[in-house]
Amino acid sequence: MLNAIVNSDLSLVFSDFGKAVVYRVVESSVDAASLVVEEELTDVELLAMPGHVDEQRLDVADGQSRSGLMELVIRTDELPEDCPSLTDRVLMEGEEYAIVDFRFEQVLGVVQLTVRRR
Repeated sequence: MLNAIVNSDLSLVFSDFGKAVVYRVVESSVDAASLVVEEELTDVELLAMPGHVDEQRLDVADGQSRSGLMELVIRTDELPEDCPSLTDRVLMEGEEYAIVDFRFEQVLGVVQLTVRRR
């Protein structure tokens, strides 16, 4: 009974506060002859709940740039099989983010992604 309550509450939270994102599965392969890395991309549309953003200043060759670490919560049943992976990416509001860490919350059926703007 408690699982049903938690799942219905989670569904409500995602429908109220979730943002549409694209989860991009990235599979890389190297052509041995040319040494060229090729990427095969598979996009999956889903809802994510954005969380805390930690803006950081990065020194780059031509000045400073800003890069933020952001937390996203995604329902595990919406992710493709064998995901998440640190090679995958998330697209949200015109920006692409690389996954730098993830943590499963088994009881809630969600995964918390830490992503960085690319």
